[in-house]
Amino acid sequence: MNSNSVRESVIAGSWYPAKKEVLESQIDSFLAKAKKEDNQGLMALISPHAGYVYSGPVAAFAYKQIEGMKFNTVVLIAPSHYMAIKGASVYNRGAFKTPLGLVEVDVELSNKLIDSNPNFYFNEDAHREEHSLEIQLPFLQRVLGNFKMVPILMWDKSFKNCKSLAATISSIAAPDTLIVASSDLSHYHSQERAVELDKGVINGIESFNPEMLSRSFDGGICEACGAGPIITAMLASKSLGAKKTRILNYSTSGDTSGDYSRVVGYLAAGIYL
Repeated sequence: MNSNSVRESVIAGSWYPAKKEVLESQIDSFLAKAKKEDNQGLMALISPHAGYVYSGPVAAFAYKQIEGMKFNTVVLIAPSHYMAIKGASVYNRGAFKTPLGLVEVDVELSNKLIDSNPNFYFNEDAHREEHSLEIQLPFLQRVLGNFKMVPILMWDKSFKNCKSLAATISSIAAPDTLIVASSDLSHYHSQERAVELDKGVINGIESFNPEMLSRSFDGGICEACGAGPIITAMLASKSLGAKKTRILNYSTSGDTSGDYSRVVGYLAAGIYL
């Protein structure tokens, strides 16, 4: 593979360990403490994207569910934190590099999205410094091993945009495709307020009602930096036949830092046939 087509890690050594052995050990320790539920019919995950010392224990509850499963392609939907973009930017070349090796982009499927819907396109600048997508990769590499991915970044969380993106994603997804939505929940509230806000997200996911959850986000009833990815993943999964959801774990940064004055909420959830 041409080295120019490899996106180097921008967060190894800061958001997660830069050394392969240390990173593997950390992920394995998180997974060992996570509970595995009945994973029959699992087709989508919601996972947080903070530094591993904060959100890794929660993310492990999402990725524990796919141990022993086989997915050839992972559609990763993550929020754009640094650039306000229309529609969604889908990476359609090369591979992403982490300390655990290369994750190859499913170029064919990425281009199918771009060819099928003008709301999909490639904006390299949006991906250059973004952490929300890359942070999911070492967990996926450790649990799935070999897979290809369709890396999507979005900023516009409007229901109209989510619905358009989800319709196209569901049209190109095969049975061996896993959908992952990357999102943290409320940011920098007191523990009590964070839990109150995050209940709105949990209720929307538990009821599997993306329309209601979208209205809750718009109305300030709850918060999530990955509101768009969550709604899009829910809509795409519904279109592919999903019938139920499960909250796998929830905590805040206070549970690991001990500082409950300004916390960030973290959630792991699954969507099932």
